[in-house]
Amino acid sequence: MLKVHNIQTKIGRIEILDNLSMEVNEGELVSVIGANGAGKSTLLNTISGVYTPYAGEVTLFGENITKLPPHKTIRKGLALVPEGRQVFPGHTVIENLKLGSYTKYYRNIKHVQDNVEKMLQFFPNLQKHQHNLGGNLSGGEQQMLAIARALMSDPKVILLDEPSMGLAPKIVNEILNNLQQIKKEFGTMIVLVEQNINAALKVSDRVYVLEEGQFVLEGTSEEVANNPDVKSAYLGIETA
Repeated sequence: MLKVHNIQTKIGRIEILDNLSMEVNEGELVSVIGANGAGKSTLLNTISGVYTPYAGEVTLFGENITKLPPHKTIRKGLALVPEGRQVFPGHTVIENLKLGSYTKYYRNIKHVQDNVEKMLQFFPNLQKHQHNLGGNLSGGEQQMLAIARALMSDPKVILLDEPSMGLAPKIVNEILNNLQQIKKEFGTMIVLVEQNINAALKVSDRVYVLEEGQFVLEGTSEEVANNPDVKSAYLGIETA
């Protein structure tokens, strides 16, 4: 279980997250939705160790990982898929995948190769382009590569920052289906940050609504989708 308890995070002198608490249970896909500037990316960066909060704590299966840097949170079982994909454009698909496992498995060549084969089987498009440079892939293929690269470290939790950004609806649906299969086949807990609210609601077990650094609503996907404020503010549905 991943727990975030009373987290407060500043960037410079500006407080971005204000006393946030959330949890993700084993087998869950949990989404965080909200407008631009609400603090969604800061939340993921705080959980993964890119930012260190000045108050509160993050625990993974009861172990406090709050002040660990990213290369150590990876070893503990967290993997971040950053906004904008950020694949290595001058490296092949296979090289990108291997880099995803370097921090945790750099001495275990066989395990790395086994995971490469597993990712290529799970993502057939990557298998077709396994020797192509990451920079030559389509946007959707780059997103699949970014997700597969994160999975190379065998994470217990994968954090995804806006995976649908800039992609066609058909590709978005394919990636969201991939996330559901990852949860099922690999047993990975997933935290999904999305501005595509409809997409997030379709695939999530539970949803948190973030506004100005605070959670204002939490519930199952159905509960959040049926909330009048969410309908009006995020889904464009006027309620009486």
